Amino acid sequence: MLPNYAFPFRRRALVLALMLASSTAPAAIINVSGGCTLVAAINNANTDTDTDGAGFGCSAGSDDDHLSLTTNGLYTLTEVIQGDEDGLPWISSTITINGHGATIAHPFVAYDTFRLLHVATTGNLTLNNVTLTGGNMGYGSSGDSGILNEGTTTLNHSSVSGNSYGGVTNSGMMTLNYSSVSGNNHGGVGNSGAMTLNHSSVSGNNYGGVGNSGAMTLIHSIVSGNVGGVGNSGNMALIHSSVSGNSRTYGIFNIGTMTLSNSSVSHNDHSNAGYTNPGGVAGIFNLGKMTLNHSSVSGNRGYLEGGISNRGSMTLTDSSVSNNASGIRGTIYNRGDMTLTASRISGNRADYDIGAGGGHIENTGNLIISNSTISGNTRNYDGGGILNGTIGTVLLTNSVISGNKAGGGGAISNHGIMKLSNNLISGNKAYHRYNFNPGGGSIYNNGSILLVNTTLSGNSSQAQGGGIANKGNLVLSHSTLSGNTAIVEGGGGIKNYPGAELTLSNSIIANSKTGGDCNNEGTITLQGNNLIEDGSCGAPLSGDPKLAPLLDNGGPTPTHALRIDSPAIDAADKSHCVAIDQRNVLRPLQTNAECDLGAFERRNGIPVSVAPIMQFFDQQSLNGGISGTGVKGALNRLDAVRNQLFVAGHYKNRNKTSAACTQLVRTFKHIDPDNTPDVTDMVTGSAAGQLADQVMALRTEWLCK
Repeated sequence: MLPNYAFPFRRRALVLALMLASSTAPAAIINVSGGCTLVAAINNANTDTDTDGAGFGCSAGSDDDHLSLTTNGLYTLTEVIQGDEDGLPWISSTITINGHGATIAHPFVAYDTFRLLHVATTGNLTLNNVTLTGGNMGYGSSGDSGILNEGTTTLNHSSVSGNSYGGVTNSGMMTLNYSSVSGNNHGGVGNSGAMTLNHSSVSGNNYGGVGNSGAMTLIHSIVSGNVGGVGNSGNMALIHSSVSGNSRTYGIFNIGTMTLSNSSVSHNDHSNAGYTNPGGVAGIFNLGKMTLNHSSVSGNRGYLEGGISNRGSMTLTDSSVSNNASGIRGTIYNRGDMTLTASRISGNRADYDIGAGGGHIENTGNLIISNSTISGNTRNYDGGGILNGTIGTVLLTNSVISGNKAGGGGAISNHGIMKLSNNLISGNKAYHRYNFNPGGGSIYNNGSILLVNTTLSGNSSQAQGGGIANKGNLVLSHSTLSGNTAIVEGGGGIKNYPGAELTLSNSIIANSKTGGDCNNEGTITLQGNNLIEDGSCGAPLSGDPKLAPLLDNGGPTPTHALRIDSPAIDAADKSHCVAIDQRNVLRPLQTNAECDLGAFERRNGIPVSVAPIMQFFDQQSLNGGISGTGVKGALNRLDAVRNQLFVAGHYKNRNKTSAACTQLVRTFKHIDPDNTPDVTDMVTGSAAGQLADQVMALRTEWLCK
């Protein structure tokens, strides 16, 4: 039991504590107007005294001081107050300057050396709604004419503009919120400390927008219209930000560690041959470690490379490189280690005003591409999609290369080492330009290349080798070549030149429109069984393989399905069968069944996980409740959607739930639920809406994200 005076004692202690706390001096508000100058106000705030005398000038400072400037006022600085160049006393305490739209300015004087604000290591400055302009630190300075921060500084709704030899330099901690650094000469922002830009802009600065050697984050911010965009040798992150419209050097130059998330690098121009440092690259020049997530590099124009030059380590995930123009080399030039995942390289081109570059990926390093699309790019010479040099290595999986054009190797020109698996290469073209065409509508190979579970369809060459022109070492395993064209007689599917080595294993070559299926003048090795429709190149099987049109049959890339009466079914030599097909469907290697030729494995049966929906699909297909869209090819599209449902169930049964869920999303997009089919729909009918509902119900059942 406590004594009866315990509670009154505690109340008295609490009252005493509150009295002591309330005795702390409140922050002073200093109105900077009339006889109170900005210099005197800062001196008073720094010292918490009245430095200009009692009764006139500024009121005394006290603790955390707030300086209130006149609304839209002009505070002109003409004299150096501290050190050799500072027009105001150094900020050495905690001060907030509320500008109310005011401007702190220094009139330009040639050869003058003048800094507007200097925050010392002990200082903590907040600027609200203030403009700083007219600082001039002179040639050879560190670029801090507007603000030099060595302590802690925050800018809110403020502007640093029109300063000569740099706008802002930070070696402490600095944050810009809804602020701008613009129109400064010899650099906008230089950081060697810790800095964050939030909803802010760095624009129209000469000789560099942002230079970072410390730790820097840009959030919802813009670096635009500068002569030179972003240079990083420290650690930097761009989040929902853009680097655009910068000129004469780079968009981004990185030798440190840098991450772009949901950001863009666009319409930067480094096309002038007189400005080739660093490297004549317009978009991104990376010598360090760089990651792009959900970001884009577009509309840039470079004297050497328009989009990206990588000599370090670089990863792109769910990102795009599009509509860039390159003068000498590729839109992407990789000399380091580069990985592209779920990304898109499209619509890039050569800049004919400069030279014979192209929209392709040029590789002399290590390049890994997966689940990506390379489409609609052009190049004057060889390699419309990818040009792999003699020392380059490329691994390409689960990807589509389509609609590219080049003087040779419309999709790919290989002089090094490449492995391609589970890909579609379609609709590419090798055409004559400058009397240069080594052939290869889809692939020109003068190195070593392995194709596994890959489809080459609808490619063409104005020379030989509508599908592939081979002058090196080429191996095709379980691949399908269909509908390729060579204008000059000699291998509508494949042209194997003298001295070249070609190995075919369990593959299909058929439907070559001109030039024949296979033309061999080198060495050819046949492994397992191969079906070549016109019987060329000594294939053991010939005749129509009865391929369905190129469609989405499930999996990451479109395929030519085998019709039910195809002679390619169960025709492969099992000793040379690979484990999966192009769709990542298991081939029946663990049973007594045989596997199929080509990239597509036709599987019987229904996976348990999709049995109800597939039984519904089959019943409605029989009674007309579900039908393929269009007139021509309707049955093929109907069969393709069934294949998609099979693939989703096949993935689910193998515990590949994420892939199964992705497949369901793709299938849902091909269903017309209301009898108004568009170009993406593959099935329609009175029961199509129920089918769509069942697909979404499966996603719920499988806990798809």
